[in-house]
Amino acid sequence: DSQLKLRTPYSLKAEGELKAKLEELIKLGEEGKLVEFIDAFVMSDVDQEDRDAFRDRLSGVGAEEGSSPDDPGQILGLLAELRCCLTGTNVTKVEGDLEDGPLEFTFDSPAPGLEMVERGVVFVKEDGRWCVEG
Repeated sequence: DSQLKLRTPYSLKAEGELKAKLEELIKLGEEGKLVEFIDAFVMSDVDQEDRDAFRDRLSGVGAEEGSSPDDPGQILGLLAELRCCLTGTNVTKVEGDLEDGPLEFTFDSPAPGLEMVERGVVFVKEDGRWCVEG
């Protein structure tokens, strides 16, 4: 058969195990369970010092002088980006292996005023679990 066959394009949102992982991450983040969030989010080779620094950035600890004392840190922005991957909102491209990773989502920033900024996140599978590269 010499006819070209169309391949089904990637969905622009997470599916299957990655969808379940994103739902878990968003729930942990919304509940303020940052240690559990980080454990589920990062690769296992990220050392404790880096995990602690990441937690501080997410929670706003050590925020820049002049920032609001009510600043929730970066967790809200990160959760908004994970929601993009979960729902397909603002996603412009998905590349990679849907089953085994790596799988990269490229999307327009969900942050107000930064819609023209392209963002991206790469998910990898490590020992059967999805986590974020880098």
